[in-house]
Amino acid sequence: MEVKSNDLRVRLRTLTVEDADSIAEHANDYDVVYNIAELGLFPFPYKRSDALEFIDSATRALIDGTEFHFGIVLNDTEELIGIGGIKNIDLKNRKCEIGYWIGKKFWDNGYGKDAVSLLLHVAFMSLSMNRVYATVFTFNERSLRILKSLGFTSEGVMRQSVFHVDKFVDDIMLSLLKSEYKPTAKIEISTDD
Repeated sequence: MEVKSNDLRVRLRTLTVEDADSIAEHANDYDVVYNIAELGLFPFPYKRSDALEFIDSATRALIDGTEFHFGIVLNDTEELIGIGGIKNIDLKNRKCEIGYWIGKKFWDNGYGKDAVSLLLHVAFMSLSMNRVYATVFTFNERSLRILKSLGFTSEGVMRQSVFHVDKFVDDIMLSLLKSEYKPTAKIEISTDD
């Protein structure tokens, strides 16, 4: 599966075993891990074997239709720079959660916003979701900026919801409804036959 737009600088594509080295390289950074998950949930140090295990799990989930994990790839160089995903898919209530991370050397270039735009298109247009949500640590200002710039509304702070490193930290719950969704580009989804 590939999700792309001529108006955006990245695209999403299905993961392959060949992505393991790039995933391991970018995920094996304390600053990346620190901002996306409580330590221990996301392996650190992150090894090639962790990447291979993730790719295998993501492939099985994609086949089952329970989760969708994509490589975030630069259009101009074909380099995989991060991962974006859709999980906790609730078909009855038409809601799901998105998550994403970008390798540190690619931060502050707008790639995260482009990737989230593509994830939202999959969630709303392909999966027919009514509500997309994300949880973000309160200190992850980059991610909060990305989501708010795309129309997400903060629903509240989940106080001390995660034990992170050596203390409890707060999460912010944000969401976007389909009625609020404003595509930022013309996006195409293609599937492998």
